[in-house]
This record gives sequence, C-alpha cells and structure tokens, in this order.
Amino acid sequence: MLTIPDAAVIIPRQTSESNPRYFLPSHVRIIPGQQIKWMNADNRNHNLIFTQEIIPYGIKIGEIGPKKILLKKFDAYVPVIDYTCALHPEEKGKIVSILNQKEKWAIQRL
Repeated sequence: MLTIPDAAVIIPRQTSESNPRYFLPSHVRIIPGQQIKWMNADNRNHNLIFTQEIIPYGIKIGEIGPKKILLKKFDAYVPVIDYTCALHPEEKGKIVSILNQKEKWAIQRL
C-alpha cells in the first residue's frame, strides 16, 4: 500500500506588525487523501478555520497550542480552500487540492 506523506505548514512566531501574515508555505498543495500537519512555532494558541464553510469539512480546521502539532486529513477534492486563524485574522493560508500525484509533481517542477 502506498503511503502519502503529510504536507507540512508552519505557523510562524507572531511579530508586532498587524499586516497580513502568511503561514509557511502560504500555499500548500495536496492530493485527496493527504493529511496536512500544522506546526505551531508561536508561543500563542491558534484556532484555524476556513474562510467559508467547506462541504464536507464545515468551517473549523482545529485548535493548536504553542509548540504543538495539528493534523487534518483531506479526503474530498476541493480545488482551492482559503483559511485563517479565528484568533489572529491577519494570518492567512491557502490549500490547493490536485487530482493526482502526476499533476502534483508537474506543478512542483514549474
């Protein structure tokens, strides 16, 4: 059985700036069935949510404490999903879902 590695996203430490901040990477590419692992490098709690309700996922991704990890699997194909932190709305990210591994590799080579 083929194991699909997790896609990784870092929640960076908060700065004093109030401008939009982006998760690292700001755009993460996944294929259906893949899991995203968010790693909180900040010393504050974060509550990740989609910017609008996404069927079949609802609105909430999950809460993540300081220096903790949050895992969420994305089984359904949804082409583009924007997300943010409910506690820090200046933090933004995007999940781009692609249909198959060949398409993912082709996009990564661009």
